[in-house]
Amino acid sequence: MNGYVLEKALAAAIGDACFIPYLQVHEFEALVLSDPGRLATIHDLRPGALESLINDCRHYGSPEEINHGRRSHPKYCIQTTVPDYKEDIAGPLLAESIGLAVLGASCPHFGEWLTRLEQLEAGVLDPLP
Repeated sequence: MNGYVLEKALAAAIGDACFIPYLQVHEFEALVLSDPGRLATIHDLRPGALESLINDCRHYGSPEEINHGRRSHPKYCIQTTVPDYKEDIAGPLLAESIGLAVLGASCPHFGEWLTRLEQLEAGVLDPLP
């Protein structure tokens, strides 16, 4: 069952327009890969490592699509480039520095959720997609 189906089921079960479910596609690190260059702002990288990661990410339509097995999921891709990457420390710092606008534009599923939250804040809610 994919995330969209689960999100719709959760929304239907809760039955409140203010509840806007979001299930992260694959891993949080997909968001970090919205701008892999940011890794160099908090980590020392070996020569060519960042360029290799950026090129690897270009093979996918969006960072949310990076996950085709044990050696291609987002966290693995990052840890291959940055062996000392600590998701609980670096992940939030990187996501914050990347910013919601880039995260939403690079990750369509995440972007749709952000739009719904913004609509909630503005008092404009459309029916669930």
